[in-house]
Amino acid sequence: ILGMKLAKEDPVQGELMIINEEIDRISAIISELSHFDQPRVRQTENVDINGLLSDLIRITKKSLAAGSQIKFHLKLDPALPEIATGKNSLKQAVINLIKNAMEAMPEGGNIFIETQYHPHLPEESPPAGLPPGGAQAEITIRDDGPGIPASIKRRLYEPHASAKGRGHFGLGLSLAYASVADVSGTMICESDSNKGTCFRILLSGKASR
Repeated sequence: ILGMKLAKEDPVQGELMIINEEIDRISAIISELSHFDQPRVRQTENVDINGLLSDLIRITKKSLAAGSQIKFHLKLDPALPEIATGKNSLKQAVINLIKNAMEAMPEGGNIFIETQYHPHLPEESPPAGLPPGGAQAEITIRDDGPGIPASIKRRLYEPHASAKGRGHFGLGLSLAYASVADVSGTMICESDSNKGTCFRILLSGKASR
């Protein structure tokens, strides 16, 4: 209804489109929860990962990061093609990682989000940390926060493992890990008390130009 009240060229139309996509994604999550005892069929589609990240940062800046001292830095590889993957699961993982990074820096800081394309032939050895086969897409989400304590790193993806204190249930990383696994991806964590925390999401899938 709001979209109908605005001119087609109004820049807000783009944000309304993102909101509609998020409502659809939430509806799909609720539907899955209501049928949790039934086998899941993983849906894949060609995903513009750079576009997905740009849209998520747009809504994050105006919601979660509004009024904070968090600065976002995007560096997106223009060579990255669309990758066949699960769009909603990938979104869920990225949202949780961004939210987790923000909560780790209550006084402000920087979040660096990058993409990189690793094309290689099936018979070639993939770059370090990447699974074999097909095109490889890498998403890096890095912050310059305090890093993850060693006691938490040992059980990083377990539910309720959190160093953020009362009011945080430690579900963000476990959900992100599960979401990446849902799209047959890999998630790697590198954390240092002097350099912050970096999560790498590695996806293997058929590239589409």
